[in-house]
Amino acid sequence: MKAIQFKKTGTFTGNDEEIQALFGGHFCYMGKGRLKDIEMYFERGSQSLPIRFDDWIVDLDGVILVLDGAQYQALVAETASARKQTDDQKQLGQM
Repeated sequence: MKAIQFKKTGTFTGNDEEIQALFGGHFCYMGKGRLKDIEMYFERGSQSLPIRFDDWIVDLDGVILVLDGAQYQALVAETASARKQTDDQKQLGQM
């Protein structure tokens, strides 16, 4: 699993280059005027995902997800729990 947070770095832009280096794809900014009037999308292959600053972009085995902070924390907790169960089963098997 690869993940990175989309952070605001300029008036209307974010850390696009860092994300593109990690995942490929590109960002699309649509609209003009105030930041709230601009729609942002992360596009890779056939996926076009709406995104906001502070969202997380996650690659799970080639599938891209855009998650808010609470969803990302839940995913991390679930992944850690599953990993612990797997490790516990391995230790029992070694005994």
